[in-house]
Amino acid sequence: MKTLRRITQIIFFLFFVYLFLAASYPLTSAIPVDLFLRLDPLLALSSIISSRTFISTFIWAFVLLLATIPLGRFFCGWICPLGTALDLTSYAVKNKIGKSIKKLRPFKYYILFFLLVGAIFSAQLIWFLDPIAIITRSLVLSVFPIITLVFTSIFAGLFNLSFLQDFLLRIHNLLSSTLLPEQLTFFRFSGWIMLIFSLIVISEFLSRRFWCRNLCPLGALYALFSKYQILKRRVSANCTQCGQCQNICKMDAIPDDFTKTNDQECILCWDCVKDCPEAVTSIDFKSRESAQVPSYGLDLSRRGFMASIFSGLLSVGILKTAFPDKNLKGKLIRPPGARPEPEFLDRCIRCHECVRVCSTSGRFLQPAFLEG
Repeated sequence: MKTLRRITQIIFFLFFVYLFLAASYPLTSAIPVDLFLRLDPLLALSSIISSRTFISTFIWAFVLLLATIPLGRFFCGWICPLGTALDLTSYAVKNKIGKSIKKLRPFKYYILFFLLVGAIFSAQLIWFLDPIAIITRSLVLSVFPIITLVFTSIFAGLFNLSFLQDFLLRIHNLLSSTLLPEQLTFFRFSGWIMLIFSLIVISEFLSRRFWCRNLCPLGALYALFSKYQILKRRVSANCTQCGQCQNICKMDAIPDDFTKTNDQECILCWDCVKDCPEAVTSIDFKSRESAQVPSYGLDLSRRGFMASIFSGLLSVGILKTAFPDKNLKGKLIRPPGARPEPEFLDRCIRCHECVRVCSTSGRFLQPAFLEG
């Protein structure tokens, strides 16, 4: 199962990259290129609450969320492209740091409440910390332009070799017509976007899946729905208390009593099953009583909960009172086909897929900041 999980992660990650590359002009893909965004229940909840309208394209996101009730946080361990990117980073540098600061665990729930409170008052803030929006935006504005620049520089240098020009020209034309844009792309705020994405990746060296454990609001939403899951880690009475499972758990979901599990943090990676020297650990649907740890799961302080609620209200107040008529000033326009401005602001999740698919390769569509 551990091997199957890794293969599944790679398949979904490559599928995500394929859809990203397919989001180019002209748009010919039969599969929605924003499929992963459509499957994100956090984006669905925020957009629907903020716009006060049911958005039918998000229907499968709720199916995925309901599947979490019996199956747990399988999305985080098997599907999430950002989670896979973090696992690949740890695998590449052989990072095995598993422990974390448990006091930081509740932060992802506080962030979730903060964002949903903002959505209630039509302040669409979910884009800033949703993992699918983050990795999509980072690819569009930072990672892909850098890759394009590198390839363009390599071709420019090799074109000086006359005997390679015909061959390189064919390769360059092939890449320009399939994967790479015809021109270099330059985007505003690409440095800041890359910095945020880099910090998420670098946090992997503080502990495995640091982002997923402590900050990811989508993970927090899945954790809330996985409280009563029936697919669980179970340990037989023959456990020798060697502690190997705790050491390799990337989510630090196993306490000092190795027979127990924090089900809301477990992402069903099967590492503890695969590496158990005594083969006494399993993950299954068996009906015997689970060794869940009630006090080790969701433990939010009243102060932290209220702080997240009031912070959400404060952010709404700041957004609603600052920069009056900011959308009416200047010569900037929204993307062609955008909804009327109030609806646009309620629904836009800043994934920048519209920038990616634009035939002008960033010469006209650009990220807006306070002026928009």
